[in-house]
Amino acid sequence: MLLSSPSSPLRLLLLILPCALCTLHPLHAQIPERTTSWPYLFDDFQEATLWVNDSVSSHARINVHFDGPLLQVIDGAGYIRRAAYPHLERIETGEATYLLVDTRPVRLIARVTEASTGRELSLVEEIYVDWETMYTVETSYGMNGNANINTALLKQRLNLRGRNNELHSELYPLRTDGRSLALRQAYYLLRDGELIKMNRKAIESLLPADRRKPFSAFLKEGKLKWNREADLVQILQYLGNNN
Repeated sequence: MLLSSPSSPLRLLLLILPCALCTLHPLHAQIPERTTSWPYLFDDFQEATLWVNDSVSSHARINVHFDGPLLQVIDGAGYIRRAAYPHLERIETGEATYLLVDTRPVRLIARVTEASTGRELSLVEEIYVDWETMYTVETSYGMNGNANINTALLKQRLNLRGRNNELHSELYPLRTDGRSLALRQAYYLLRDGELIKMNRKAIESLLPADRRKPFSAFLKEGKLKWNREADLVQILQYLGNNN
């Protein structure tokens, strides 16, 4: 659902689920539990609208495989196949909007229009596999240690499913089998196509020198935390009004 404030020059769009309407805050997304037998972003393939250049390109049942990441679809015969959508910009499911940034799907949480420049600033979230942690776990299973992590070799050893045109009806029942994936969550500021980590050091570096002290006071007064989604929305609003 889209919420906007027409009386304010700062147009804030909050993408939230119906059950959170009473709070008027975006949901704090939980990191899902995934295994090597179901290395996907979503619990199951989702009906989605795919957008290219602000125009609807297609409708499909899609999921995002963590090996890549790769956008995959279910074809008419029920097989999971890699999707080929050149210049895909965003994916809209029934619950959220995902933007494609260098092929990386990130969930759009909020967006503002920067008052001074008119450009868009977006708060986004990425769920990804921490391959370094997975590598550390695998070395305890006897995999030879290597200072330079060979991710391809690691993925091969883990036997990630869903990469070889498997039947969805056969793969989905196995989704809880295999080893757990070390999933992590990261928040970013998306500006001019660049993902900037949402932490104090990175964000302060974007501000003019004379704006950093007021920004620090804003954080302190609001007791804002960099790991709370609702607080990050407030920080995004501040950047839109004061950058």
